[in-house]
Amino acid sequence: MSRTAPYRETVRGFVLHDFAQNERNPNVWSAVRAPGRETARSFVLHDCEKETIATSMKQRAFREQVFKLLFRAEFNTREELLEQIPLYFDAGDLTVTGPDRARIEERLTAVLDALPAIDEQIASRLKNWRPERIGKVELAVIRMTVYELQNDPSIPVGVVINDAVEIAKKYGQDGAGQFVNGVLASFVPGE
Repeated sequence: MSRTAPYRETVRGFVLHDFAQNERNPNVWSAVRAPGRETARSFVLHDCEKETIATSMKQRAFREQVFKLLFRAEFNTREELLEQIPLYFDAGDLTVTGPDRARIEERLTAVLDALPAIDEQIASRLKNWRPERIGKVELAVIRMTVYELQNDPSIPVGVVINDAVEIAKKYGQDGAGQFVNGVLASFVPGE
């Protein structure tokens, strides 16, 4: 690593003013973690003269933020939920770049628009369960994931389902990961 870019931003513990250029390939830059200078993320610059190096959140973090907002849909009207979005981002405990925020809001509104159809599909695939018995956390995770499985084919199905299971384990009750995995398996073609 030879040079650093003059850019400073802190995102999730990474001080992004330390961008190191790879000595073997000058188009590859890495964000450097502040303590110890371990490499945090590598990316390729197609135009080496760019002054700003943009980073975006990882897919699981993106899904987790969409989930947190979608979870509120069970307790608020759509209008109330849309009013809460700016409050959610401006609370100060979350650092999200402008493009990531726009992406999160876009995905949330797309899922909200598709909720009636998604809920019908979920109800038709449940075995020995009524939709109203599903925990609110599990329901939010399943809704978000069903939307992504049906509308974003660029990401492998296994990755999407794995992230959903991990989010359900983190925020749901015991057995939430297994339940979410079982329901989502019915949405995978050929399963």
